Amino acid sequence: MDAKKKQRYIVGAFVAFFILILVQHSYVWLQFDDYGYATLFYARNQSVNGVYTLKNILEYLQWHYMHWGGRVLSFFAEILCLRAGLGFTRAAQSVMILCSLYLSWKILREDNREKSGFLLAILLIGYGLLDKKTLADGVFWFTASFVYFWPYVVFLAATRLDQIYEKTGNKRLLPLIWLCYFAAGFSQEQTGFAVAAYTVLCMLLPWLMRKKKLLTLEHIRILFAGAGFALVFLAPGNFVRLEENAEFNSLSLIAKIRTTLPIILKNNFGRYNWHFDLFLAVTGMIAALLFLQRGKVMWQKGLAALLGILQLFGGFYIFLVFRKGSGKQMTVLSIWIVSLVVLFLLLFWVEKEWRILAVFLAALATQSVMLVSPSISNRTHLVCELLLHLVIAWIWGMAARGFLEKCLWIAGLVAGVMAAANVFSVTEGYREASKIQELNHNKLVEAGMNIRAGEDIRSVELYKLPDDSYVSQMGYQQSFIEIYMREYYGLPSRVVFYWLDEDCRGDFRWSGDHYPDGWLGEYVAFSCEQSVSCNMVLRLYNEGDVTEKLQVGTADEGMAEYELTGGSNEIPIHLKKGRNTIRLYFPDARQGDTDSRILSVKLVGYVLSEE
Repeated sequence: MDAKKKQRYIVGAFVAFFILILVQHSYVWLQFDDYGYATLFYARNQSVNGVYTLKNILEYLQWHYMHWGGRVLSFFAEILCLRAGLGFTRAAQSVMILCSLYLSWKILREDNREKSGFLLAILLIGYGLLDKKTLADGVFWFTASFVYFWPYVVFLAATRLDQIYEKTGNKRLLPLIWLCYFAAGFSQEQTGFAVAAYTVLCMLLPWLMRKKKLLTLEHIRILFAGAGFALVFLAPGNFVRLEENAEFNSLSLIAKIRTTLPIILKNNFGRYNWHFDLFLAVTGMIAALLFLQRGKVMWQKGLAALLGILQLFGGFYIFLVFRKGSGKQMTVLSIWIVSLVVLFLLLFWVEKEWRILAVFLAALATQSVMLVSPSISNRTHLVCELLLHLVIAWIWGMAARGFLEKCLWIAGLVAGVMAAANVFSVTEGYREASKIQELNHNKLVEAGMNIRAGEDIRSVELYKLPDDSYVSQMGYQQSFIEIYMREYYGLPSRVVFYWLDEDCRGDFRWSGDHYPDGWLGEYVAFSCEQSVSCNMVLRLYNEGDVTEKLQVGTADEGMAEYELTGGSNEIPIHLKKGRNTIRLYFPDARQGDTDSRILSVKLVGYVLSEE
């Protein structure tokens, strides 16, 4: 293939990838802590009434640093983006993901230009294999992305600028390089430690492997990365919150590691992530073949063969046993992981590839920090997996320059099909979830506008997502999120959110005195449009302090009487198999104060659950 045609394919791949990311992010909405940081309300719980200046942001971040945690640089970027609007945040996030792909490709391409297209393909496969759980908790949740993904991109930028400086010797780049390392270090504890470790490795490994000078001007980056990490790690807010995990902090170092190591292994290589595990195992087999080819003495070749067999066994175990939830699970997988780490270390040392070795060790460094962390979530493995994408692509790219090229294209095609299927599934899942999130967003915006117009609104009916896999946390999962949501949409604290199951919309046909604004009259009936067998909870709101009587009639169980006190009330109803008609009678209904309707209480919503 001629150079121009190859270049067009590469540009086309980047354009197609960017379009995909834009489409995916068009389905991403605010969630979890996003509402809190968008309003400067998170943790501090002091309202700014939706209006704030740069001074307010800096004051909030100062409080955050002193009382909550040191990740203020990441949150500063997030607050500015969210202040500019959801559309801007989606676009900025998409650009950052595109930059991560471009920078990764440029870093790898520097030493393997002849396989630049192949390297890009492997990087695309790596992104495509990111599990929906990883995406939901680390990329498509804005707060987590600003804390974990964005600093990773800054780290890549620093690494790429380092390469350019080494090639050109342009000292004007040094201040920018140092600034990038400082920003990446001053982001989040895991990334900060990994970046600081990487800069030290970039000084030591070339000296050990290629006899380069130990102390040179560019190594001042160690001071900048270290200063950034120190600022985020030693933030007073981190020590204020230590009391929240007093029991874990009282453990010895050995006890902490025994507690956290199994969690870290499951977090990185658990069953949910078997696609990536298999991709990594195949990469291990390729690395073993490269090491076998490069081995100069018999013990090296024998060790390469042994490690290769372990990688082959690991691959079969992951595909045939582990992904199905059987077998010894993490015990067997741990043997594979240890052999993989040893294999990569030996290969990079033999190849004298100090930079990719530094990247690999930085990936491991992100997880070593978690050995003494009381809190380990799914997103804490994100940067490690992303850095491993570079390691994987480098190994595949090196092997493609030799006798394995045709085999690798076939293996890459299989992995590409798996990645494409995963991307389609993830995109479709977010598209379906977006329908409900947009509906909820519009309801909340409308409620806020009506309240500001003088309407007395006490509750809003919202819908749960059809699948919670495509979101980090929602208000119905963590009640404190509702506090941030009220602040974001300008709703007073009296407004109650009622979360309904998405599949209950339109299941019932209402008749009688049932009004669009939610008021019920003296008599209401509703019938089921389809055959159901479940429990139903009616949520009714009785305004004022007067107790309202209610009679509920069903064909099977006759009449049941209830007394509705002031405020929210829940009435349980059992719907048997078959078509049901339920009748509600309010004997004390009376004429409304502002119109001629006969009114009783408001229907806030209803929830269906299985028997």
